[in-house]
Order: sequence, then C-alpha cells, then structure tokens
Amino acid sequence: MVDFLESIDVKKQFHFLFCEWDEFLKLYHNNLGVYLSGFSFHKVRKEVAEAEANLAERFSKIMSDMIAKLLGIPVSLVATFGMIKLNTLPEMLVVFLGVLLTSIIMFFIVRSQYTQFRMICDAKDIIFSPLVKKSVGYTEDLKKLVCNAKDNLDKNQVMLNRYLLFFQCLCWIPTALGGGMILMAIMVHLGLL
Repeated sequence: MVDFLESIDVKKQFHFLFCEWDEFLKLYHNNLGVYLSGFSFHKVRKEVAEAEANLAERFSKIMSDMIAKLLGIPVSLVATFGMIKLNTLPEMLVVFLGVLLTSIIMFFIVRSQYTQFRMICDAKDIIFSPLVKKSVGYTEDLKKLVCNAKDNLDKNQVMLNRYLLFFQCLCWIPTALGGGMILMAIMVHLGLL
C-alpha cells in the first residue's frame, strides 16, 4: 500500500485508493507473487539439495557395501585354481561345491543390494516427480537446479545399475572355472583327453 500511495498527497490517498482499487489489487498480487516465489525458490532449492545429497549417499553406501562383500570372489578364485593341485575327483568335487556355494551366497548378496538399489530408485522418482511437474511454474534458475539434480542422480543410477549387473555375473566366474576344471578332470579320467 505504501508503494501504491507514496506519490499521492495524504489528503487524497483514500479517494485515490478507492478509485484505483483494481490497480492496487494488481500491484498487491504481483508483490505477493514475488514474495511467495522467493520463499518457494528457497524451499524447493533446499528440498532438491537435501534429496540429492540423501540419494547420492544411499547410492554410495550400496556401492561401498558391495565392494566389501565382493572380496569373497578372489578367495573363490584361489580355491578354484587350487583345484589343479588336487589328485582325485572327489577332492575336486568337494572344493567345487564350496566354490559353488560361495558363488550362490555372493549372488544373493549382490541381488539383495540390487533390490535395495531399486527401492532407492523408486524413492528418487517419488521425490523428483512432483518437483519436475511443478517446475513449469519455477524460475529458470530453479528449473535448471531441479533438472541438473535429477540428471546427476539418473547418471549415478545408470552407472550403479551396470555395476550391480556386472557383479551379479562376476559372482559366477569361480564356479564356471571350477566347473570347467571338473569337466576336464572327468574327461582325463575317462581317457577322452
């Protein structure tokens, strides 16, 4: 109101306000919109930053947990290559069953991490869907902030998805090698090689 009436003589302000009521309302709504958009900008920016940091931390935790758990694969490979030194087929089968069991356990650990990863991806979509839909009314800076945060998380999601699928395959390498060695031992035993 002060902005609207500041250039008008004090004695004529009420009459001017009454006559120019529509203009006053336009100015009021414009000022209110600017105030609310500034408030909304800071609120949305804070939400985006918190969501991005939280989701990035969860993605990182899955990866670090995965790497720690996958240390069993080199141990399985050592056991698999140790099968070469064994003399009898039953000894090789016992070691192979241990390697197979380790591969199964490792696979289900990775699969569990993958399930957790998918849940985090769903949470990301739930968090960012309303923000992206509302971004039509946001300022360009805020639209860019929301889009960049979502794009960065999408890139991390794709990369982590590839790693998890690779690790699921990697779990079976010791078993495949051990199976090949068992097959070769059987063929040698039967005189086929």
